[in-house]
Amino acid sequence: MNKKRKIEGFIWIVAGIILILLLVINSPDKSSNDNLFSLILMFFGKMTWFLGLSAIVYGAFVFFLEKVNVTRGKIIAFIGWFLSLSLILIRNSVLHGNPLSKTFIEAGRELLSYGFNKQSGGVLGGVVSMPFYKVISSSEMGILLIVFMIVSIFFVVKDFIEFGYEYIKEWIRYSKSDEYKEKKRKLAAKKYAEKLKKTNYKEYQKQMLKEKIINSRNEKLSFEISKKPKENFCKRHKFILTRN
Repeated sequence: MNKKRKIEGFIWIVAGIILILLLVINSPDKSSNDNLFSLILMFFGKMTWFLGLSAIVYGAFVFFLEKVNVTRGKIIAFIGWFLSLSLILIRNSVLHGNPLSKTFIEAGRELLSYGFNKQSGGVLGGVVSMPFYKVISSSEMGILLIVFMIVSIFFVVKDFIEFGYEYIKEWIRYSKSDEYKEKKRKLAAKKYAEKLKKTNYKEYQKQMLKEKIINSRNEKLSFEISKKPKENFCKRHKFILTRN
């Protein structure tokens, strides 16, 4: 079972990486309209980046943690996150373009054109934004979309937030326990002993070097002292012979 989960996670990671690499290599303005990648890019627009990164993150969790609880609520929250971000991209395109028409058909056609240019929320975002064509450019709609996206993100990562909270709480509790304090004291004592050992070894090396230098100097002086009487005797003997 664990092996199957690891294979599943690996497949998700590879799929996400391939999608990201295709986005990096093939820029939207250069990609043709006759391949599968172009159709994906046309349908999802910039949200293709979101899909690729999501696949990598999900695959990493499945591969390393193996136990990832994917509930219906999380799937709905993820879809809400995806659609709200897609609508935000469409809204930004509308704000930077011409005002939408007043009729539903014309406004819908204009929203779809924003989706088809691959630089916005995609065709899916254009279709979803059609019912909101009258208010999509309003500041209230922008705030509502951001709030909805934040709430969706919270429900997607809620389990990880709870896990992080429990981990921090348990770590704080353990750090206050006697067991942790005893281990910390022993570790500090071990580090101090190692430091003292290194210091003593350095002092020992210094002392040995000092003694070596002193012994070398003493040997040299002894050699010089033993050499001088012989030289004096030779000089004196030579002086006597010269006088005679």
